Amino acid sequence: MTGEGVATGALSIPSRYTHTPHEVVDLNDLKNSSDLLLQFITTLDQLKGKNFLDT
Repeated sequence: MTGEGVATGALSIPSRYTHTPHEVVDLNDLKNSSDLLLQFITTLDQLKGKNFLDT
């Protein structure tokens, strides 16, 4: 890590048949992933200055 680093993250939505023409996702998983992302975005100010690499 250089300096303070860059905060990054990933959100994966569960799916089936990912590399086929007919990928399938459960609409509940899609909705819950959207809710999770929205909650994370709306609470970002609370995470400012936190370092999750400290032990």
